[in-house]
Amino acid sequence: MSRTKPGVVRGNHYHHTKAEKFVVVEGKAIIRFRHIDRGEVIEHCVRGEEYRVLDIPPGFTHSIENVGTSDLVTLFWASEVFDPKRPDTQGMVVLE
Repeated sequence: MSRTKPGVVRGNHYHHTKAEKFVVVEGKAIIRFRHIDRGEVIEHCVRGEEYRVLDIPPGFTHSIENVGTSDLVTLFWASEVFDPKRPDTQGMVVLE
């Protein structure tokens, strides 16, 4: 779970093997993602009252931006437990 202040963008990274799911439970956000080898950016506007689950597959750089006026609360699920001996996160901006 994370709490994000208005105007803040989180993420801008991808995973080699880990899949993730995002669900906004409070606030309003834009979730953006694109395949690391392509330029097309996919955007989803989501609100807490919708409880939409978005799947982020491995190899897709992704970010979440709080576009609301209050704190954004997001739940995250990952297909793998973090292993500091095998880091899986690589920084890459979604939208330049």
